[in-house]
Amino acid sequence: MIKPFFLALQFLTRLPAKNYDKIADIDVGRSVIFYPLVGLIIGSILVGIEYAFSNVSAPLLALIILIASVLLSGGLHLDGLADSADGWLAGGDKQHSLTVMKDPTVGSAGVIVIVLVLLAKYIVLVEIVADSNWLILLLAPVVSRSLVLFFLLKIPYASQGGIAQSMVDNLPRSLTWFLLLLVVLITFIYFPIAMLFTLMGVYFLYQIMIKRLGGFTGDTLGAVIELSELFLMFSILVLHAH
Repeated sequence: MIKPFFLALQFLTRLPAKNYDKIADIDVGRSVIFYPLVGLIIGSILVGIEYAFSNVSAPLLALIILIASVLLSGGLHLDGLADSADGWLAGGDKQHSLTVMKDPTVGSAGVIVIVLVLLAKYIVLVEIVADSNWLILLLAPVVSRSLVLFFLLKIPYASQGGIAQSMVDNLPRSLTWFLLLLVVLITFIYFPIAMLFTLMGVYFLYQIMIKRLGGFTGDTLGAVIELSELFLMFSILVLHAH
């Protein structure tokens, strides 16, 4: 299972990972079960940064953590969020939306959404580090990468072929469901109301994908990661404030 783990690390981060000349479809499918672990690695790095720079002011530390989170993913999920926003604003049918989303240029909707999400994350992170709430930093990346599993399990890939299709066709469904439910349950134990609101937000994204695209794309999964992470952190701060 080493190869699927490194594939998951390559798909979701820019962390050093072993490259393979030959990748079987079954390895691509199995890589999905390591998404929560990759999220845990990201969360652990962010918590480590919080402790390493604990002597700096909350606004500066929040900025450092935000930059680190973007660098860890290589901006991949933000790019997916921007493309998804452009595709949604473009309107039209499924094919038109997919065409807009595949355009390498970023439109006005994409730019606006990225700015708003990064600004919102920064403000939320300021509050998190000011309270030294390391558990939120640890859990948010795990939950956001785990909720992607729901889309891989429940809805089809909106395009034709590609690596995402191999994921859907070859993922171990029972184990994937178990890991998804386990992460949701653990988070629910600590932050029940916030987890519930996060699930509601993700279900809303699910409905949008079904209505507009009839499925998911790599871009929409990136949007799910970015938005669900923000949903959870914001909900925890608002609904579980002491």
